[in-house]
Amino acid sequence: MALPKMKKLYYSISEVSRITDVTQPTLRYWENEFSFLQPGKNSAGNRIYKESDIKLIFLIKYLLYVQKLTINGAIDYIQELHDKNTLNETLNSFYTPKKNIENETIVTDIPVAQEEQRNQTDEPQESAKDMHSGIVKLLMKIKEEMDTLNHELEKIQHKLD
Repeated sequence: MALPKMKKLYYSISEVSRITDVTQPTLRYWENEFSFLQPGKNSAGNRIYKESDIKLIFLIKYLLYVQKLTINGAIDYIQELHDKNTLNETLNSFYTPKKNIENETIVTDIPVAQEEQRNQTDEPQESAKDMHSGIVKLLMKIKEEMDTLNHELEKIQHKLD
């Protein structure tokens, strides 16, 4: 991910909202949901975010909005990265400062591991092409199951009529 080079040690919630394109109420909500996201507070009680907080927000945003994980799924994924001591590495590969904050660009290209892959840490990670293929197969299975369920519902509906 190509993002801005940070100039300051701390950022206000309004600055973080602008940088990440996440609303302030959403940032506050995520603080309650994600134990890893705990910005400090200054003497006036205002939130102060560090660069590491901003990196985490981008990861959370990616997991929720791009990968379409639930909040619990994103929490589990982040916890798993933390448990494997790969959270910082993931955040750094997901967030690479390139330029000034005013000219930030965001590239979301971090793959999220599939469930089987997470449970088999000995095996090498799948390539993006393999993941895409796996997702397509999974979606096709889901469609088949939905078609079957729809057919069964039509039978039931026909009996009720």
